[in-house]
Amino acid sequence: MTQCDRFHALRDGDKRTLMKVRDIIDMFLAIERKMPLIYARSFIEVALNPGKGPTTYGSAIGTGQPQMSRILLEIGPQARHKQNSLNLVGQVASPNNAREIQTHLTPAGMTLMYDIIRRMD
Repeated sequence: MTQCDRFHALRDGDKRTLMKVRDIIDMFLAIERKMPLIYARSFIEVALNPGKGPTTYGSAIGTGQPQMSRILLEIGPQARHKQNSLNLVGQVASPNNAREIQTHLTPAGMTLMYDIIRRMD
């Protein structure tokens, strides 16, 4: 790890990387101005591993199944505390077990995912 003083100068490559991260955060904020970071992190986890349930995603991001279920609803079709849902993910019952839920990206979620990927290139 490189040590820097408070008023450090970034290398051009490092600065470009941070600007890309900033742009990606702005993509989420354009969708919902006060979007919690945990919503963005959850969206990325669904994009990386579609078809899983709240328990799997919760373990991946370090939260429990009940909280993850609420997060998936918030970024999905049924926002609990907002008038309009984000509709970035959808959920369906597993064909193998009706008690299990599978989460996937919606068309709006796929668009956001590819916008993020293109921005990182």
